[in-house]
Amino acid sequence: MGEVRSIAETWSTTEQKLGSLMEWWPPGASLDAIAECERALGVTLPTDYAQSVAIHDGSGTLLGRYELSSLDEVVRRAKVFEEIAASLGPPSPDHIRVTGPVRGPRWNRMWLPVVRTAGARSLVLDLDPLPAGNRGQVVEVSRELNAVNIKTPSFAVWLERFADELATDENPLF
Repeated sequence: MGEVRSIAETWSTTEQKLGSLMEWWPPGASLDAIAECERALGVTLPTDYAQSVAIHDGSGTLLGRYELSSLDEVVRRAKVFEEIAASLGPPSPDHIRVTGPVRGPRWNRMWLPVVRTAGARSLVLDLDPLPAGNRGQVVEVSRELNAVNIKTPSFAVWLERFADELATDENPLF
């Protein structure tokens, strides 16, 4: 894999592709909002993700296959997922397939649900991977497939791939 573009460069690519459609996107989160999110979740956000939400705090809409969650939505969804997992009791490893250096098989409070998809899947930042993983790796959690797997080694890599996908898509909103 080559060198990853900076978050600012990646957002610039996205903004160029979408042009006037970016007018509807939320502005960036303040440093105070980022700190409040960290306090609410009891974590330190990965630098690349914090840089991204400082530029755009979520997408406000489904873009292609993905909707980037705002910091408020990340906090709300993390708490909901944690409550649901706690109510289900111990997981059965037979029912959930885990691929890669991810602690599984069920919801981990160190997963931050930062992207929603059109299906029953979420992309989360994994802040507590197994030793062979990377803190901040992007993990897909699929309720429909009962699977947990690594998508990219960092949010910066995921965002770059997302921007590249938009740049080559004739109709990025559909």
